[in-house]
Amino acid sequence: MAARSRSPAATPDVWEMLTHAPLFSRLGPQVLRTIAASSRVRSLGPGEPLWREGEPATALGLVLAGRLKLCRSRDKREVMLDIALPGEVLGEIAFTLGSAYSSDAVSLRMARVLLVPVALIDSALEKDARATRALALELAQQVLRLSRAVEDRAATSVEARVAGALVRLAERAGEEFDGGVLIPLKLRRSDLAALAATTLESTSRKIAEWHRQGWVTPQPAGYLIRNLPALRQLQSGDPLMGVKERPRRRS
Repeated sequence: MAARSRSPAATPDVWEMLTHAPLFSRLGPQVLRTIAASSRVRSLGPGEPLWREGEPATALGLVLAGRLKLCRSRDKREVMLDIALPGEVLGEIAFTLGSAYSSDAVSLRMARVLLVPVALIDSALEKDARATRALALELAQQVLRLSRAVEDRAATSVEARVAGALVRLAERAGEEFDGGVLIPLKLRRSDLAALAATTLESTSRKIAEWHRQGWVTPQPAGYLIRNLPALRQLQSGDPLMGVKERPRRRS
């Protein structure tokens, strides 16, 4: 399926995302209207790239719907760095450094992304110190996520790396659900393996083991985490000492 784009972008869902995204929400209504009118929405099918590593950074991306993986290919192996969720911004680091995109951004299933020209962001930053602070916060949060991901991947055990990947997803995208925390991401096992920097076989064995233990339940909507404290303990590399978690129910 070919990628599609359209403009102007001032539809209700675009306006809703702009007014709630930390990077844009601090700008005045007039600036947001200019951004919405001058940006374009790009629709992506499964596996379609928004951009590739090394391409000139001409726009920031605001995820409107769907999810994208940020990844690099090294030695014929894909390393997934992060997953971008609705409401999150892509390309901040490349924009700030004034260079090229530092990773591929690829749609996991279907996705819609608002592409905001960097010239508009430059203009907003020059006129509004709040926007500069918001960009700094976005960068700090992204660096923190990537630092945690690197720490998890440095773990010597596959168990710690896979547990860390699930914990990070639960903390960012988890929703309270009957019996635990639901990660509403339809990730293939291969995607989860790439996020944990391990093999598909090792990831599948760990998920099956935790499923038997009642900690993780694969579902059509994603993964239901029934024992998040146990996964956090495995992530840290500490031995399990009778970790228990009482199932939570939706209010």
